[in-house]
Amino acid sequence: MNRKVLYSVLAIALLALLCSCGNRNGNGKSTAEDLSGVAGELCRYIPDHGIVSGSGSHMTSDFLDALSEAFDAPDGSYGVERDNEWLYTLVTGNGGSIPYYEVVSVEENEGGATAKVSVRDLWEEGGEPEGEPRLHTMQMVREDGKWLISDFDGIKERCREYVADLRRKYESGEILRELQADDFTRDYIEEFQREVEEFYSKYGK
Repeated sequence: MNRKVLYSVLAIALLALLCSCGNRNGNGKSTAEDLSGVAGELCRYIPDHGIVSGSGSHMTSDFLDALSEAFDAPDGSYGVERDNEWLYTLVTGNGGSIPYYEVVSVEENEGGATAKVSVRDLWEEGGEPEGEPRLHTMQMVREDGKWLISDFDGIKERCREYVADLRRKYESGEILRELQADDFTRDYIEEFQREVEEFYSKYGK
């Protein structure tokens, strides 16, 4: 093998090594700069007013399952304020703004990484963010070489508690009695019962 070919082979091998290492230090951990970029990308999939389209591949399965079950659980809120308002105001509240995220810090730990994320409001695409920054916490884990959101402000457990409470109300008939007691919501009883059966069919009883 001549010297020119040898240099070419070595250059390709070195490039492959660098690509496989990525932005990781000698301990195999991601650098702060690398993790900040990852966190910034994952912010696009933080649930706000619902689960963001395409976010399933950017969340852990247990986090996605907890969110999906909470958003799908019927609560009988047919024009009546119930206990699910918090689900739709996780980040921007009910003002109709677009969340503008900035990663403040990221700290890698044994179980993954914790990102502190600042949020302000955009009132139109391409506009300037407004309002005082609100600080949130996003948990991330690395699975099969990919960083995923595993929790956001502890809502995974809150979703589970919320669904458990609704399931208890289904079984006790509490929501059904509330619907029957109001002339307006009484018309929605059959719809509510159908929604509960569909929920059970999807998530189990």
